[in-house]
Amino acid sequence: MTTKEIKYWSAMPFIVIGALFGLFILLYLRVEYYKYMDYHTEMAPQIAYYFFPLPLLFIILIAMPVEAICRRYWYLPETRMKIVLIGAGYSTVLTWWAFPGHWYSIFVLNPLTIRWILGLTSGSRRA
Repeated sequence: MTTKEIKYWSAMPFIVIGALFGLFILLYLRVEYYKYMDYHTEMAPQIAYYFFPLPLLFIILIAMPVEAICRRYWYLPETRMKIVLIGAGYSTVLTWWAFPGHWYSIFVLNPLTIRWILGLTSGSRRA
């Protein structure tokens, strides 16, 4: 499938799939992080799985306008897998919540950085 065939609205399901996958991994890592750091919180970190739709909605509300702007002015991913990877990158927006002591990691791992790396490695055209 070429870049011209993957339009904004047809890419959105793959962004959501990537965000689902990324959020699940983020929540899993959060639970393991709390175990490793031996944090004793009022509520178990696993409670976040019950509220999974709320952070997912937050991520999608951030992803839609950012994705529209990026697709207009920046690298257009040419495969569905790359769109899923960019979608997973949007879940890193919640690192300030999942890993409070490491909130600054969002400056290194975020959807814009992932898009930039995919654009460099694929050699495809810009929008």
